[in-house]
Amino acid sequence: MSSTKAWQRHGCYHLGSDALYALPLTKAALGCQDDWNSLDHFDPTADVRRLYKQFFNLRVNYQALNNGFSLVQHGNWTHQDILPFSNGSVTERGLWSISRGGLSPLQNFTLDDTVWILYTNENTTKTYSGNCTTDTGIGGPYQATMVRNLLYPFENYTLGTSNRPFFFDGKALFFGCIESITLQPYNFKALVPANKWVAPTPTLTKFTPGHDARIKNFQI
Repeated sequence: MSSTKAWQRHGCYHLGSDALYALPLTKAALGCQDDWNSLDHFDPTADVRRLYKQFFNLRVNYQALNNGFSLVQHGNWTHQDILPFSNGSVTERGLWSISRGGLSPLQNFTLDDTVWILYTNENTTKTYSGNCTTDTGIGGPYQATMVRNLLYPFENYTLGTSNRPFFFDGKALFFGCIESITLQPYNFKALVPANKWVAPTPTLTKFTPGHDARIKNFQI
């Protein structure tokens, strides 16, 4: 799609919003004055395009993310909140721990095919903590081992031992546990055992003169 002034001319919104609380309309109201809005923006190195490329790559490398029918909640560390303009409706906010894997006996997945996902819907950076010897520890689907994040910055976490029996028989071995983790606003992490971690494939991050670069004095 080529650049066009039509996209820019449609870029000034003046109707306001009574239904959405504190909706930031500054850029939307001034968009028709910004020449950047005339460009096509189909940049293959844009952050969001590289993110989705990585998501698709993860689905190739981890069958649980592509075909896993089992979704297990391991715990949540949440509180009830009433947001502005919500008419008193309660919103649950905090941290959730879930895993996605195969649904036995319909899918012949192993435990190593399971991906552990931590995510938050808080709008602030927050550290979640718990005691692994009690039910407050942040538990997941693996035994005490080292896990690694599939998403940047690909950090490692060494799991402690929780009080939850791995075979649900009241005896050792036990599920692994994280006692403390910090998540940025609306952050999420996808964790796998470190020995099952697969590096992302190479990708373009930038090129010169770059997408949407203006070609001056061009002649046919």
